[in-house]
Amino acid sequence: MKAQKRNSMTGRMVTSIMICLVMLLGSILPTLAVPGQASAATEYAWNSIDGGGLQAGTSSAPTSGEPSIVSWNNHLYAAWSEAKPYNFSSELQGMEIRVMKWDGSQWSAADGGTGLNYYGHSNATNPSLAVYQGCLYAAWIEGYPSLLGDQSIHQIIAKKNCGDEWVSTIEDYIPVIGSGRGKNPVLLVYDNALYVAWQGDSNQTQDQKVQVMKYDGNVWSSEKLDLRFFENGVVDRPRLAIYQNELYLTWSEEVPGIQSSSHIPVYKRTVNGGEVTWENVSGNLGITNTTTSAGSSVLQAYNGLLYAVWRDNNPAQLKVSSFYGNTWGPVGSGNLEKLEEDESQNPNLFVYNDKLFAVWNDQNSSGMGRKNRVEFYDGRNWSAAGEGLPNSVRATSYALHDNLAYLAWSNGSKIQVYSLQENPAPQQVTVSYLPGDHGTISSTSEQVVLGGHPAAVPVVTPSNKYRFIGWSSDGGVTKLSSQEVASLAVTADVTFTAYYTAFLLGDADGDGKVSSSDALLLNKFIKGKITLTQVQLQALDMNSDGQWDEEDIKAILAISVGKG
Repeated sequence: MKAQKRNSMTGRMVTSIMICLVMLLGSILPTLAVPGQASAATEYAWNSIDGGGLQAGTSSAPTSGEPSIVSWNNHLYAAWSEAKPYNFSSELQGMEIRVMKWDGSQWSAADGGTGLNYYGHSNATNPSLAVYQGCLYAAWIEGYPSLLGDQSIHQIIAKKNCGDEWVSTIEDYIPVIGSGRGKNPVLLVYDNALYVAWQGDSNQTQDQKVQVMKYDGNVWSSEKLDLRFFENGVVDRPRLAIYQNELYLTWSEEVPGIQSSSHIPVYKRTVNGGEVTWENVSGNLGITNTTTSAGSSVLQAYNGLLYAVWRDNNPAQLKVSSFYGNTWGPVGSGNLEKLEEDESQNPNLFVYNDKLFAVWNDQNSSGMGRKNRVEFYDGRNWSAAGEGLPNSVRATSYALHDNLAYLAWSNGSKIQVYSLQENPAPQQVTVSYLPGDHGTISSTSEQVVLGGHPAAVPVVTPSNKYRFIGWSSDGGVTKLSSQEVASLAVTADVTFTAYYTAFLLGDADGDGKVSSSDALLLNKFIKGKITLTQVQLQALDMNSDGQWDEEDIKAILAISVGKG
């Protein structure tokens, strides 16, 4: 009766190759990232710090508007518009600018408890905050009764707080910094001056053009009046950004008379012979380079480039482009990816921990099912940036405070503020494996989380007439089985070497001699009563013919009585 060898050399080679391929693929696949797709790992988490929503007043049915947040004097400040207490007249109710501050554990009033409005029966919205020369500044739009008695002219209002109270930025406490009808002001500090840009008309008409002014700490002066891309264009939501120590400006602009046509221009502030001019750096059609409708543009400098994100209304896709100093080009595919049936909107950009973050929301074509999206860009790929934001996010403002990033938005009734907590990738150590002098192994290393356990201890294949006796990291003093290595808690890079011992041909029980007990083991194996290890079978194949039979038993017995 004969038994076939259960593991030929060819079989061992195939097994080793397959194991190597599996481990190689396992080590490569998790690191691959496809542009526009999120990675599997979550490195960031969003946490609410608003206690269920900020509300400065006591209304049981509050209404809030777009907030602005900024870090000042070791606190996080938030400003927004909120419905005034009801005075039995909707005409007198209106909205007021409210401000609160966060000390790391709780929010408290930062506007004297009465709001910042300048006029008693005014309606104030769209605040923007900035820190300039050690003081906190706020700009917003505020409508008040005109001399005509029945109309409201929305002016740009500005106040500052240098530590005691909110006061006007202009002498005699006149709060207005710009004439004409205004909307959507935005503040930015650049070149030791405070800049404000908004949409409106310097002649108090209904036209919507870009207005820019700056403040030197004493007076406001005009930087640009009535800027627009096309002769009769209608601008919307100007935004400022700093790139390579230059001031840039973007907005969306609709072309009247042309259906579904709006563009995204980008301008750079330049000074020639002491005269300030604004230079178009976006071509004749803007960075959209299309005749489809576009809007909600935002600029952000990152890693030596100027990035822009905006909404292309057909097919409701967010576009991303970067400026190389002379030309604009798409980032990756040029899109922030979404499901085909979804519509993307409300984009924003910010930089945190050397990564560019994009935040927006997607909703299905029916306008329902809105879900937030946050991704970060590391210079090559976009990846998901954590979970925890509610799906109603329309992030209007961000700030960096105490090494954390914060987002703020209105859910319609209250102000929501969330912090972005980075969860650093666990520190990893390298566990290396060496085959030793008398065998081969199926792999050579693996990465293990600090304090974790090896999960891929290699398979050891001893050379002919040797058997594996354990792994050692101390030169062979201590030898561990593969199971013992897998149970170790690894706290530093370590190398394990495989150790072997030569075995005596015919010695199956490992007692160092060939005896009748070895022949008995082989006899039981041939009859199917027991199983033997590959090392034992290798020792019992006396004539190396790949078979175990009576000839092998006779050879063992001959050696045991000194006749072999």
